[in-house]
Amino acid sequence: MLFVMAGLVIGVVVFALIVNHRRPDESAFIRQFQQAHRNAQQAEPATPAAQPEKPVLRLGRRDFHSHYTGWAKLDNWRGDIEISPELGEISVLGSMRLDGDLRIGAGTILRVAGELNAGGAIYVASILTCDKTIECGHSIHCGDSVEAGGSVFASGRIGCGRCLKAAGSILAREDIRAGVEVSAGEAIHAGGTIESPIIAAGREGDPRTITCKRLVRGRVNRGELVETGDGRG
Repeated sequence: MLFVMAGLVIGVVVFALIVNHRRPDESAFIRQFQQAHRNAQQAEPATPAAQPEKPVLRLGRRDFHSHYTGWAKLDNWRGDIEISPELGEISVLGSMRLDGDLRIGAGTILRVAGELNAGGAIYVASILTCDKTIECGHSIHCGDSVEAGGSVFASGRIGCGRCLKAAGSILAREDIRAGVEVSAGEAIHAGGTIESPIIAAGREGDPRTITCKRLVRGRVNRGELVETGDGRG
């Protein structure tokens, strides 16, 4: 009987030791979970770091004497460029390269002797001509005409009130629209639709491909039209 009682006592002691050994671990885990839950409830939603505003270079009559004579280097501008309206015909003798948007006011006709590369959008109220290639990181919006001695590339859409002309190719990831004419010496490609009364790709005796989801309106004067879809999605 003594041995039985001793066994029971030993069993109770061992059980108590096991329980006491596990309970702190479980309690610690519960406390950590509860603390983490409280922290999550009390934490305010993280706000993204404010992006620094891009500098805006505003060019007016004082910056042009028929051609650009301003202080800033237009071939490596880290921001937007705005050119005032009613300046008449002005020119940039070299290339224009900017990270942001290019905005040209009404009544100002800009000619770029080199390349034009805008990381943002291009907004032209009147006429833009470029001796070489035009590259745009977003869309090109023009109230009148855009003409390039090279190609015209846009990551968005291209829309012109009158004409869109390029000696090279014309490529837009979205729609291409012009009120009078879209013409290129090489191929024309739109990721969306094309809409223009006159569309021509290639040169006399050397037609090139015109690719789009759908020709909405217009007539192909020169080139081979390839429609890839209805363009309504």
